[in-house]
Amino acid sequence: MPALSIELGPRGVQHIQRLTSESLTSLNLFSHVHRRDEESYYWLRQVTAQLQILVIESDAIGDRTARELQRLLGGLKELILENCQVSASALLLLAAGLAQGSACAKLVIRRCHVDDNLLKILVGGLKNNSTLEEVSLEYNNIQDPTGLATILSTMTSLRYLSLNHNLLTNKGGPALLKGLKKTPSLIKLKIQVQQTRNKRIDVRIFQSIY
Repeated sequence: MPALSIELGPRGVQHIQRLTSESLTSLNLFSHVHRRDEESYYWLRQVTAQLQILVIESDAIGDRTARELQRLLGGLKELILENCQVSASALLLLAAGLAQGSACAKLVIRRCHVDDNLLKILVGGLKNNSTLEEVSLEYNNIQDPTGLATILSTMTSLRYLSLNHNLLTNKGGPALLKGLKKTPSLIKLKIQVQQTRNKRIDVRIFQSIY
């Protein structure tokens, strides 16, 4: 599988011509420092190949980048955003792309500061999704996944869900339990509750899910 890994910034410029290769199926855009200027956009707009796997690490995801992701979602099988700052408007565009003819089977949004409000936006794109088999929202700031729990049963292909290392509260357990009972396709769920100084979590609530 032809793949390409590019470091965001000046060092990656030498690879720009290779991005237009029609044989390119996997692309990893990364940075050793967290960037805030949407550098991924300048690379993604060059891509004419039908990507199957796209990984973006340590970049800002704004509206311009999200529109390019929308364009690519028709063929992408895996989309991974790691340690990115995703704006609410960009997530809205991404959700719309997931809801409109996406072929994506694996969605990972990890360490991207997704909180309850951003999760509600994302849920709009996940509802009635028939292609996603794996969704991972690890290491975010989710406290109440009720909105996600209520639409799990509409995700007819979902087999794996991870909410590891979020700030789940006692309210989240019962909601997830109720949603899971209506989601027969799900065969693996990962939840590692992150305790905080300000919140006492009754782990028995989440143990009941298993």
